[in-house]
Amino acid sequence: MTCIAKFNKLSADMFDEGKQRTWFDFSEVMGVVQLGGTLKMNQFYVDAYAQQSSTASGDPNNETLVENGIDSYLSQDADFDRSEYSFLIGYQLSQLSLFGGYRYQQTEIEESLENPPTVTGKTRGPDTWDINIDSRGYFFGANYLVPIEFNSSFVLSGTIGFFEHDYENAYTQDFGGSGPFSKSEMLFDVEADDVIELGLGLTYIRKLNHQLDLKVLGQLNYYTFDENIDLKSRGDDGVISAGAIDFEADELNFQLRVGLDYHF
Repeated sequence: MTCIAKFNKLSADMFDEGKQRTWFDFSEVMGVVQLGGTLKMNQFYVDAYAQQSSTASGDPNNETLVENGIDSYLSQDADFDRSEYSFLIGYQLSQLSLFGGYRYQQTEIEESLENPPTVTGKTRGPDTWDINIDSRGYFFGANYLVPIEFNSSFVLSGTIGFFEHDYENAYTQDFGGSGPFSKSEMLFDVEADDVIELGLGLTYIRKLNHQLDLKVLGQLNYYTFDENIDLKSRGDDGVISAGAIDFEADELNFQLRVGLDYHF
């Protein structure tokens, strides 16, 4: 079992006819619990884990609009959580191991923005964003073992991943009232293929006894991409086209893991 503190910096910007709108910009620290296991067969090994974060709350700076050099900002609340699943197969040499695997992760963001009353005094409900980010793909990497004492060592690791990202944002704008035009819904759907993710890691391993190891790991991962996307609006006549924008996203996350490995 492994307990993890993860720092996530996740951001996305939209550019439309010279206007820049920050879709979301998180910088949060979350607690994460991970369960997994490794099966070794001579020089081959199979590793799998499931990971679930706590829910982080904060201000994602979603409504920053840059137009003609002027910034306008509206504060709002958001909840952010992530689940992750990974499976890999590796081959162990003397101090070097090579591996490849598949990873899936899902990020859910729920945001709300309280609106002030209109100029006529009409009460407006909150605008809401329901954002789902699905990432899936293959990764490959290598570990290199550096012994430092008879019962402890460091492991250096590097990975490269090739992922598909699917961003869905259901945005609801509340104009107040209860008529057929009191709310507007827009669906943003972004699919990005061949997104390259790079990772670096350093692990300290200390054998406590013949069956139990203490592991402390620091892992850094980063990706970025730029896509031109079509917008879709959802109304009484179904989903219709609502123009196109340029979409940029990146993510930097750092994990600090402390865990115990038990050898059967």
